[in-house]
Amino acid sequence: MRITAVVLAAALAVAAILVFGHPEWVRAQGSANTGELSSPQVLVGLFKASSATLQLSGEFILRSPEGEETRVGQGSLLAFSATQGKIAWEVFPGSRLGDSQKGDSRGPVILSAGNPGYPGEFTVIKQSSASFTLEGRSFTGSAVVMLEDNALLMANLVDLETYVAAVVSSEMPGGWPQEALKAQAVVSRTYALYKTGITPDRLQSNEYLTGLGGLLPGNVRLYAQDQIYRGTGSLDPGALEATEATRGQILTWEGKPAATYFHADAAGRTEDVRYVWGGSVPYLKSVQEVPHESPYSSWEVKMDETAVRESLLGFGLRGEVEIEMMRGTGPGTSGRWSSVIIKHPLGETQVKGGDFRVALGLRSLLFSSFVAGGMEETRGFLNPGLPFTCASSHGIYTVDPAKTTVVGGTGEKTLIVGGSFVVGAPQPGPRTYVFSGRGWGHGVGLSQWGARAMAESGEDFAAILSHYYPGTKLERWW
Repeated sequence: MRITAVVLAAALAVAAILVFGHPEWVRAQGSANTGELSSPQVLVGLFKASSATLQLSGEFILRSPEGEETRVGQGSLLAFSATQGKIAWEVFPGSRLGDSQKGDSRGPVILSAGNPGYPGEFTVIKQSSASFTLEGRSFTGSAVVMLEDNALLMANLVDLETYVAAVVSSEMPGGWPQEALKAQAVVSRTYALYKTGITPDRLQSNEYLTGLGGLLPGNVRLYAQDQIYRGTGSLDPGALEATEATRGQILTWEGKPAATYFHADAAGRTEDVRYVWGGSVPYLKSVQEVPHESPYSSWEVKMDETAVRESLLGFGLRGEVEIEMMRGTGPGTSGRWSSVIIKHPLGETQVKGGDFRVALGLRSLLFSSFVAGGMEETRGFLNPGLPFTCASSHGIYTVDPAKTTVVGGTGEKTLIVGGSFVVGAPQPGPRTYVFSGRGWGHGVGLSQWGARAMAESGEDFAAILSHYYPGTKLERWW
């Protein structure tokens, strides 16, 4: 079928102008009577899959760029699949497996509410070979289905405030202090605008919406994995309250949405962005945190040789190569490693810190590493940002690396600023690789557990945001 751009633009425009926010979820602010702007719609990539089945609550209309319209009733199942360069669909009315309607299109196709007064929901019932598992999750708004690399790209066109409430519900426990939840709401709202490129002029002119006429997979800039978005089926009351209380408020830098990265726990000090992804961002510098405890204040991961080898195969290491030692290098302001050097009989292999953390499933790059077992001497490499314990004739005591010097083979004393090798007595048993660290996440921007600690000490959400993103401005855009 021939793609008609004009028809596609019209279909998307209809999907975009509908109000999808349920009144119990997000109160609509913008109207002709108040003169205030409404919150924008955002397009959120949900997952890629070879096929997916949705169940519909409420009436929907499935539109294709060829001008075809299919009305899909309450409770119907709608199965999509990628077939020979087309999006194929089959509708099973009322959840029955018979009397189906079939169609296909080169796409994209749009599934939008058939009754503007009741937007309805669609629930992901089944996924095949999905990039992100969302089975059992429900979403309000429109579903947009495109083809990318011979697979389906499923996206959700949804009101931004509804999206924010859903993200906060997933990113922070609802029982946390309201000021921490408010800070998370502003951060999540700002990050969505930053990723999608919405600026004040585009917000007011609706350019973001009208530009969807020639929709391509590359136009999807925000994904459900960027900040956890699991739909609107079960929104937390605390998250809803925080979203409503901060409606339309974002952080800006030089008039544009700031890059409000966040993570679970910095464990004392956040990291400067240049040590993580490179570049220099004035408001993403390292800051000291309010002292606090969390489930991630300390952690330890132990792995055997086979597990380590298999995890590192993607970095050019052969499976039979013995890994002698893994040591961090290029510690940032907080001590998080910028990269990791893997020593083996054939030489050394350097891996970017973020890639290494993902490959081995470590919570953060703020760790010391050790190799023990095999009745060989225990070897370790200490992180300069982590305290360690020493035993002497006077007992066991804790040492602060920032205030400690070590003596090398030449007898010269040096500060432990880039890490330090240590050796210990041989240990029995199989060779084991141990990572002992603190924190969870990349360490850049807001630390969620740190925000909680600030809220518990009496700070409001504006103070929390100012601390973690110094120099940014808190503005209300709608």
